[in-house]
Amino acid sequence: MARFALFILILACLGCSGGTTRKPAEVLPGSWRLYDVLPAESERNGDDLLQTARRKQVAAKGRLLSIFPDGTYTELEGEGAYHRGRWQAEEETLQLKEESGEVRRFGLALQSANQRDLILLRDKSGGGSQFIRQAAPLDSYRQDPFYAANNEWRIRPGSAESEAQLIARLGNYFRHLACLLKASDDRKEEVVSFEFSRGPVKIYNGGIGIHPMHIVPADWVAAFHSNADAFRAYRLYERYLQRNSYHGASTGRWVTDDYNILLSIYADLKDGKFSE
Repeated sequence: MARFALFILILACLGCSGGTTRKPAEVLPGSWRLYDVLPAESERNGDDLLQTARRKQVAAKGRLLSIFPDGTYTELEGEGAYHRGRWQAEEETLQLKEESGEVRRFGLALQSANQRDLILLRDKSGGGSQFIRQAAPLDSYRQDPFYAANNEWRIRPGSAESEAQLIARLGNYFRHLACLLKASDDRKEEVVSFEFSRGPVKIYNGGIGIHPMHIVPADWVAAFHSNADAFRAYRLYERYLQRNSYHGASTGRWVTDDYNILLSIYADLKDGKFSE
């Protein structure tokens, strides 16, 4: 149930002022979080409680679909799977084309409920997935933490990487985290979610550190060609922290302060301070 071949998509938006109808291209940009999984026709017999529990398990693992105004999208699943490509929407259709060439097509209708935008993806079996808007699009959408250029660190290479390549991968991860903090601040979010962004970087209240390697999430490690490469990258970051410190002023706002520290780390990386 984690992936779907064909969907009928219903996007909800009741409560538009004056009954104004919004076009798909106006509504779809932003990030959408999996909220619920609906039963297929074949699941409507048998142990209802067990089937409901299994659908809730799928939703609990998490899934995030991010759609951008330039026609690109990214999709993250809670266990680390990452997809990216291009989207195209007309009045009643949505198409997602992955970089691999796989195409998924959706029927599209627009609505709204309780002043929250919703997406219902329904497949041929009658089942489906319901998404709720997690975040509105940023004006500078290329600075969105889930924009493809800020997630290249998730793409597993086909062979072992050199030190320079590992440093570049780390740099893209730092870029992603910096964008995450900046976007949360710009959106005035009360909570910063690192659910789809966890790795070795430890976020303090006004400080940046490193987690012990044994608790670094498996999906961060799996983005490298091997465990050995992941450990080499971890050691590069660890040694950088041992040799360098941040002396900038504190604003008293941890999101802003940690963003500034991450920018400093990113600049140091680009200046060659991660090389052994």
